Amino acid sequence: MDPITLGIIVAIGLIVLMAIGTPIAFALGGVSLLALLYDRGLPELTYFGETFFDRIAEFGFVAIPLFILMGAAVASSPTGRVLYRSLDPWMGRLPGGLAVANIGACSIFAALSGSSPATCAPIGKIGHS
Repeated sequence: MDPITLGIIVAIGLIVLMAIGTPIAFALGGVSLLALLYDRGLPELTYFGETFFDRIAEFGFVAIPLFILMGAAVASSPTGRVLYRSLDPWMGRLPGGLAVANIGACSIFAALSGSSPATCAPIGKIGHS
């Protein structure tokens, strides 16, 4: 089968699975697994588990639970409220003041932690409370 046709079928299958309420991770995994079976055959499944583990077992993923723990610690302490209170006089007058304050808090926290994607867990926890 033509790669473009296979890509269109995979995209339609993914959209259908997400439309019926399948969680995105399972929809992506199921469609990609079926496309792999169709394209490469059954012997390729022997390498699927090994490849999956190798990609997840990277050293960079070790820090994610620690950033979540840091977010829980900051959210349970008064530091989160102080951060938002300090940004409120500057950004509270702007349209969408809370959203702008969240962006400012994300900027400050990313500068402190050194990783802007890892800022999502702590700021999400702080902004929720």
